[in-house]
Amino acid sequence: RVLFQSHCSFDFLGWDLAYSDLKRVAVWQDDFNRQVERGKVLPLHYIWLPNDHTAGMDPKSLNPNQLVAQNDAAVGAILDTLSKSPIWKESLVVVIEDDSQNGPDHVDAMRSFCLAAGPSVKRGGVVVTDLYDQLSLLKTMETILGIDPLNMNDGLAAPMFSLFTQTPDDRPYHLPEPSKYLTPKDKELYRWLITPKKDKPLSEILTQKGVTPTNVR
Repeated sequence: RVLFQSHCSFDFLGWDLAYSDLKRVAVWQDDFNRQVERGKVLPLHYIWLPNDHTAGMDPKSLNPNQLVAQNDAAVGAILDTLSKSPIWKESLVVVIEDDSQNGPDHVDAMRSFCLAAGPSVKRGGVVVTDLYDQLSLLKTMETILGIDPLNMNDGLAAPMFSLFTQTPDDRPYHLPEPSKYLTPKDKELYRWLITPKKDKPLSEILTQKGVTPTNVR
């Protein structure tokens, strides 16, 4: 624990679909804001938001629409926080999905999408069709951070250069309206996250009970 104390948040909960991704972002946001105040923001933030996995039609869980809406809102809150911070000009956010092996199409069952955002990323809903893989994503992060490759696999991978533009645009992220599938409790969490002046402490947000599943599909 001592070894990882300065690199990990022990308040960040792992796998638990009953725990809102918006609470996970609340923990990250609090930690990030403290780093900004100290003037020492860590160069890499790895954030796990697992609820896009969903629990299928399990009646004890929120339904897939609600969980995906929650996950989308959580990602948006991260971008909103970053784009209003002093480090936005140097920021890159990359999002990959959970469990890509369960989405077969006409190409391959392991194919997945990757979303990228930041001032140096091409804007306007650009779709990059170059062939990349997970090692390409790792190689891109290593190249930006100045980290040596772990082994030959990522060492020989192609960086995702076609994501980027030579004319950065550092306008803040514009939050869309949240999904109609967000539960009332998640809407409350979302409003708390995107409001600069908090009306409740983080400890109160994290101890709020979850939401009773509904039949909204």
